Amino acid sequence: MIEYIYKRLIKGVLMKEKIYTIPVNDAFSSDCECPICSMYKALEDDAVSYTMGPSYMEDDIRDVTDKKGFCQKHLKKVYDCENRLGFALVMKTHLDRVIND
Repeated sequence: MIEYIYKRLIKGVLMKEKIYTIPVNDAFSSDCECPICSMYKALEDDAVSYTMGPSYMEDDIRDVTDKKGFCQKHLKKVYDCENRLGFALVMKTHLDRVIND
């Protein structure tokens, strides 16, 4: 089944190379067990990098993380990002909100 999808997607029968198809084409052409898992991991890593990059200083982004927090799996990923100051700030404002609510 994966080979059929690969042939249809990569060979251009269903999907021509466009800016929005590049990640899909890259996932299907990479040497991995599952291209969908590969895309999921890339999206997850990008989201963590965005959250712990310069965006953690933006009030609107931190307001969302304050309200929602993180599940245990993603809290570990955020911690492993090695941005200790960002992690401390995100956790402090989140815990302040939890305590006050």
